[in-house]
Amino acid sequence: SIATLDVALSGLLGSWFNLGVIIGATAYAWLSMVIDWANLVVFFALTFAFVRRFIRPAFVPMSLDAMLILSAISLIVLSHFGHHVFEMVHARHVEPGAMVSWGLVQALGLGSGPDWAAALPTRSGASFLANLDRDVAGTFAEVHWWAHVGVVLCFLNYLPFSKHIHVLG
Repeated sequence: SIATLDVALSGLLGSWFNLGVIIGATAYAWLSMVIDWANLVVFFALTFAFVRRFIRPAFVPMSLDAMLILSAISLIVLSHFGHHVFEMVHARHVEPGAMVSWGLVQALGLGSGPDWAAALPTRSGASFLANLDRDVAGTFAEVHWWAHVGVVLCFLNYLPFSKHIHVLG
């Protein structure tokens, strides 16, 4: 996906290089907003899918394959949010367009400062006070980056051998 490509580029080439360098800062902020909100929608859909797997009608079979796929996608979404949340805390700067991630920073008590409007794509972001050490936040961001990339690579290796090969199509 575009979000995974962006995470991989910034992780491999450095935080200075992301899709914003290629498409421009304004388009990147709008893209970040769409990705952030889409990940939130996917998170709620996955939550529903997990509940449906455990509280299920008789016609929904319990499948290890389906649970592995749901778990992998869940880890991809959660590691994406974790990476962006801790990157913002590390940089002490609200990323334009990352409205859901900024909401998570505030909800988790990791930072305080401007309201959600600072994360709008039309803004240039804002500085904030973080409640976590910069080095710790940087380490957590890297752990989430490696988790994201590791799960994506494992997922891509597993997918061709599962009944969910259609996801690659």
